[in-house]
Amino acid sequence: MDDERVGRALRHGPPADPRFEPSGRWIQLAPALELEAQRSRRHRVQAFAGLAAVAAVLVVAAVVAGPLLDLRERGVGGLVADVERRGVIRVAIDGGPPLAFGPSVGYDGFDIDVARDVAARLGVRLELVVVPRNEILQPASDGEWDVAMSFVPDVAPLGPAALTTDAYAVVPGGLGLRQDDDASAPEDLAGASLCVVSGSAAEAWMTGRFGSPPADAELVVRATLEECLAAVTDRIVRAVVVDRRSDLGGAGLRVLDSPPFELRLVAVVDGSTDGASSLVARLDQLFAEMAADGTIREYGQRRFAGDDVTPPTD
Repeated sequence: MDDERVGRALRHGPPADPRFEPSGRWIQLAPALELEAQRSRRHRVQAFAGLAAVAAVLVVAAVVAGPLLDLRERGVGGLVADVERRGVIRVAIDGGPPLAFGPSVGYDGFDIDVARDVAARLGVRLELVVVPRNEILQPASDGEWDVAMSFVPDVAPLGPAALTTDAYAVVPGGLGLRQDDDASAPEDLAGASLCVVSGSAAEAWMTGRFGSPPADAELVVRATLEECLAAVTDRIVRAVVVDRRSDLGGAGLRVLDSPPFELRLVAVVDGSTDGASSLVARLDQLFAEMAADGTIREYGQRRFAGDDVTPPTD
């Protein structure tokens, strides 16, 4: 490139290049450049304000994250969301008393009544899953069931993975004697022989695992309630202790008005399941509603020979 072409390029710039301005025009453009600089500064301020707003949102999010997580634990999301998305709540039972089973009847009883009502209030279908008792007490759901409701008292030997709800029912135990027995309270049976069914809560009570059994009472264990009733009738033992006072209806025995103990029934959720505590919280809400609106009282009176098993209000 010769000197003339270089000079022309310096004076006029490359052809058709709008970004290039000859040096002589900087003075002419100074006011415009200052205006542009002002605009640039304003844009930077606006950008900074935008970043500050984003930062504020992040701070707010951090502040509310705890409460949001708390809401999740209390029923928003977690296992509750899984149940609702699935459209079914899977309730584990062990198939034993006080449930009844027949080819055309299926499972029935107080816990089933409550489980059906829970499903209805959640707007989902109820599915019963029959599992061994030990898998309820030592939860091992393996994702096959959501909650166990199978006459589990809060004094049962539950494993460390078990999460339990508040009591949804308080069922009175029963103590039955012969009609000619003059005892009027459990403590009147100090030193007497008392029969219980093997593995029952009554057996746990008699062995001192909870409550206060009669002093120096002799424990007699039988495999079935019928065997205990026969032992009372045959005067082998003085009385029979049962988990449910209603079980003594029609047995021909005198049932003490004062129950030997009360069983607080709880639902069990496998704590190793993701979001398990959310289901516990939601069930507590539903159980409270059912107690307040009389549903628990209705089911209890129907299933437990007129006993009102509604938990007391704390």
